[in-house]
Amino acid sequence: MTNIQQRTPDQGLQIRVNAFEAIQDRLIPNHVLLDYVQATYPAFADFWLFRRQFAYQLAGISFLTYILHMRDRNPARLNIARSTGNIWGSEFTPSFHPQRPMFHNNEAVPFRLTPNLQMLLGPIALEGIFSASMLVIAKALTEPDATKLEQQLSIFIRDEITFHLTAAHRPNLPTTQLRECVTQNAGSVMNRARQFSVPEKSGSLPANQTVLDVIARAVDPRKLAQMDPLWMPYL
Repeated sequence: MTNIQQRTPDQGLQIRVNAFEAIQDRLIPNHVLLDYVQATYPAFADFWLFRRQFAYQLAGISFLTYILHMRDRNPARLNIARSTGNIWGSEFTPSFHPQRPMFHNNEAVPFRLTPNLQMLLGPIALEGIFSASMLVIAKALTEPDATKLEQQLSIFIRDEITFHLTAAHRPNLPTTQLRECVTQNAGSVMNRARQFSVPEKSGSLPANQTVLDVIARAVDPRKLAQMDPLWMPYL
C-alpha cells in the first residue's frame, strides 16, 4: 500500500502505457479491423473504395467531435456500414463543465483515432484524405463568412444548455445570462473550427499542419493510455 501511495504521476502513466501495449500485443492487435475489412473485400479495388469512403466519413465525425467538445466516443457509438464505409454516430452530444454550462472536454485525446482505425486508414489516407478532409470542412464552414454557421450554432447550443440544466436538475438561466453562455460557447466552437482553417501563407509548413498536430495528439500512445478502459483505446 505504501508503494502505491508513493507512486508518482509519471510512474502511474507508465503503468497504464505498459498495460495498453500488453493488451495490443497479447489480446487485441492493431490489425484486427483491417483483417476483417480485407476479408470482406477480397478484391483490392473494392477494399480501396471502402477505405476511401471510410476516411472521408471518419474525418467528418472526428471534426464534429473536436469542435463540439464531444466525449465518450466509445466503439458502440460508431456504426459502420460494411457495404459502403459510411459511418453513423449515436448520442452525439457535447460535454459540459461540471460547474457551469460551458462546453468542456477533458479527455486526453481530441477524437477517436485508435491504433486499429489508424491501421485501417493506412498512412496515405491518414495524412492525405483524412487530414485534408478536416481542413476542407473547416474552410467551408468558416470562410469567407461564418455568420450563418454561428447563427445555426446559437439555436443548437441554446437547446443543449437548456437540456443539460434540466437533466442536472438545475434551474434555467435568466435570459441575459443564457444569451452570454450561448455566445461564449458558440465562440469556442468557432475558434476550434478556425484553428484548422489556417492562412494560405504559412511559410514552408503544409496547409494542414494544424490538423496534423491535432492528429498527432489523437494517436499518441501516452494519450490513448490515459483514456478510460471502457473507451477501449486499442479498438
